[in-house]
Amino acid sequence: MEVVVLAAGMASRYGGLKQLEPVGRNGEVLLDYGIYDAIKAGCDKIIFIIRKDIEDDFRKAVFDRVARHADCKYVFQDKTSRLPNSLRLFAEERRKPYGTVQALLCAENDIRSDFIIMNSDDYYGASSYGMLCDHFKNSRKSALVGYRLDKTLMGDGRVNRGVCVFDSSGNLTGIEETYDIGVESGVIAGRTRTRNRVEMTGSEIASMNLFGFPISTFSLFNEYWEKFTDCIRTDNSRECLLSVFSNEMLMQGRLQFDCYYAKDEWFGMTYKEDALLVRKKIEIFIRKGVYPENLWG
Repeated sequence: MEVVVLAAGMASRYGGLKQLEPVGRNGEVLLDYGIYDAIKAGCDKIIFIIRKDIEDDFRKAVFDRVARHADCKYVFQDKTSRLPNSLRLFAEERRKPYGTVQALLCAENDIRSDFIIMNSDDYYGASSYGMLCDHFKNSRKSALVGYRLDKTLMGDGRVNRGVCVFDSSGNLTGIEETYDIGVESGVIAGRTRTRNRVEMTGSEIASMNLFGFPISTFSLFNEYWEKFTDCIRTDNSRECLLSVFSNEMLMQGRLQFDCYYAKDEWFGMTYKEDALLVRKKIEIFIRKGVYPENLWG
């Protein structure tokens, strides 16, 4: 089982390289703990998607030590990745790349089996990786691990979430990307893609970009990316997101997902002030024996 790590984000709200922010006693970053959990769950190959400009820092902070424990590789994503030459001038006008589907396609040639996708700045919990690894022992469906929405809100900052939609039988039928979610006068609210305000109870299930896909899904990823790039000339502001891809494939009946409910807590680093809370949580885990003091020995 392979793990693809999305670590090329620009960190616009965080204000720095959150992928490389130390949170452990020995300089471990949050990503170290996710990789540690994935390896323990049975994953044996890690592919990192990073930016070229952070390569040296990434090697020193993460890659070189993780590579002693698993088969590791990194690939680069930039604004022009996987674009035809005719569209590269449009890409240069953007501040950042085109999103997580573009990022995944940067790693396509290095992925050889079914795979897990994870964010580099989220903590998912050990059992989540175990559920996805077990899933592919018996199923050819795609999969995701969902978290209760109100448990994915940290502090006062606003966040974007993919909110899962289920039918009366509990089958996942959609993932609605919802923006600027926060608490307003005691009510959780956000906005839709059309900027309409939407209120939520907090009990909704949110996708946090922890997906599992069969390797055969790349035919759909490539088709979807090609259609996305056809629209760049008329709308160069959009992103090509895994959550939106998954929603459209669900709506069209071209993919089926099993949704697993997280047993562990989620936390992450969206804003600079989140780092202190993350350090405290990691310290508690170390004291409880969940993780060793020196993660990689």
